[in-house]
Formats: sequence, C-alpha cells, structure tokens
Amino acid sequence: MKRSLPIACLCIPLLFAVRCPAFAEPFITVKELANRLGMTCQNDVTTSRQTLTDGASEIVICPGFYDVLVNDTLVTLPARATLRYGEVVVPDSAFALLRGQLGGQSARPVRPPLLPTAFKVVIDPGHGGKDPGALGCYGVKEKNVVLAIGLELKRILASKKLDVVMTREDDTFISLDDRPMIANRERADLFISIHANASRSSGAHGFETYYVEDRGPYSTIARGLMAARIADPSPKAIGCEAVLSSVAKAIVFCALMEEYRIESYELARCIQSSLGGVLSTENRGAKTNHPLRVLRKSHCPGVLVEIGFVTNPGTARRLQNPRHIHKIAEGIADGIMKFVKRSSATRRFTR
Repeated sequence: MKRSLPIACLCIPLLFAVRCPAFAEPFITVKELANRLGMTCQNDVTTSRQTLTDGASEIVICPGFYDVLVNDTLVTLPARATLRYGEVVVPDSAFALLRGQLGGQSARPVRPPLLPTAFKVVIDPGHGGKDPGALGCYGVKEKNVVLAIGLELKRILASKKLDVVMTREDDTFISLDDRPMIANRERADLFISIHANASRSSGAHGFETYYVEDRGPYSTIARGLMAARIADPSPKAIGCEAVLSSVAKAIVFCALMEEYRIESYELARCIQSSLGGVLSTENRGAKTNHPLRVLRKSHCPGVLVEIGFVTNPGTARRLQNPRHIHKIAEGIADGIMKFVKRSSATRRFTR
C-alpha cells in the first residue's frame, strides 16, 4: 500500500535551499535570507516586493529582477529573484553578497551617493549601411553625421566613468527592432538614439528631443489587474491558473514602464536644456512621439535626439566641422549627466 507524506513534510523544502533547474546554484527564500542577516522581512501583498530591515539598514527585493536596493546602492544578483511555491527566492550566494555590502556601508548615509559607474548608457546612431538616412546639403548623409556624434559622445561619457555600449560603431545597418533589443539585452539604464532632421524648406533649423508618453495604457492595465484581485483574489479571476505571481509581475512591469516614460521626459528636458547652452540654432523643445518603435520597445528611459537639419545649408556646413560635432556630443553628455545626478539623488527606484 502506497503511503502519502504528511503535509508538514511537503513544506520542508521551503525552509531550505530551493534548487532551480535553470541555474546551477541553489535558491533560498527571502525569509531565510532575512534570518541569516538578522533582519525582519515585510511582504507587499500587491507586488510581492520584499523589504528587509534591522532598523539601521534596508534591503528591497522585487521578484523578476536582478537588481536589489541595499540602502542607497544597487546590487546585482547572479540570478533573478523569483517566486516559487508562493515564496520569493534568491540565489544562495546573495547572502554573502548582501552581507558584504551591508558591512561596507554606514547605517544611514546623510545623502545618497552618486553612482555614475552604475549607469549603463546605450548610444544608438541612427541608420547606417544600406540606409543613409536623410540626405542634406553638400553631400552630408545623416548616417555619417550621427555616427561621428555617437562616437564622440561615447568618448566623453566613458571619461566620466559611465558604462557605454554602441548599437553600431561603423557603417553597419541595424534594424529598428534590433536597436532597442540591444539596450534590453545589455540591461541599459538609458537609451540615446541620435538622428538628424530633414525638411523641404532649407530654412528649417534647430534641435529637438523626442520621448514616448503613453502612461495611460500602462496605468489602465495596472488598475485593471488591481481591481480584479481586490474583487476576487483567486488566480482564475485574472485568467491565471497558477499562483498570483503573474499578477505581481504584471503590476510591477506596468509600474516600471510608466516610470520609464516619466523619466524619458525628464531626460529629454535635460538634454534639450544642455544643447540649448551650446548651440545657436532654435531650441524646438522636448516633444512626445507615440509611434517611435525604437523607443517604445526599450525597457529603460530613452530619447531620440534630432541634432539639426542636414537640409539647412548652415547646419550642414557646421556638421562637417569636428569642433561642432564635439560641441553637440558635449551638450548631449552634459544633459545625460544632469539626469544621472538627479536619478542618483532619488535612489533610482526604477532600477
């Protein structure tokens, strides 16, 4: 006769390491992590966000993400925090990693430290290869101009200790869909796409920065999921057959994407302000552009900078001057650094 195990025995694995088939190392519950660190653990029932505290320090862990916030510093785990059997689990090595981080910090810093080295910026010079982009006066091609600016921007940001990745560093064609995918794969903090404008009027001039603003749809999804869970907390109420982890992940994702859109606007304003200080042409402002695929598909704050009209004779002439290329790159870099400092000062809750 087949014997069944007591229910209590089935719960034992949650108290110990949970081995995830996708990773070699074992996982432990966040509750066990808190016990090892001598901290208490609070669970946000809406998002499954875990907050560990001992009264002096605080650790915030969100399922689905690599990054953990330790006081005012982001720490990247070797594997994502995730939900298993209704519990949030992290890789076992997180204990040593987080204990070391706690040991190296004061209990409550007077102000959050600036962390420029934690920022990864993906620079995307538009067009390339078979796609020349806009064709301007004096034979100026958009793809060549924006590549020169992108490479100079990379040099400047690298000198400021930011981690920089280029979508292209030569005359290579990259599809619109692949460009944001590079940023997502690199887990970028910022995505900067560089372009040049064109117009039928040779008198058109000036620079502008685009961002995507579609907070409404994400808020609607988040509100819908929240309403469904409040009305009926069962998984089937929101079309889920398993645990409610998918609801928590969806809500967290919606909140993050909404925050990214807000930050994209702030980034656009910073860049426009800085470019306005170095360029004499018209400041056409920070503008929203909903259909921009290259921005809509990036999972981080992102903007598209139009550095000028290649169809304007004066602009086209200046764009052939390395000094002017440097001036534009310096303006964009200054705007990025303004945003980085602001984001660090607010503890970068979205990353």
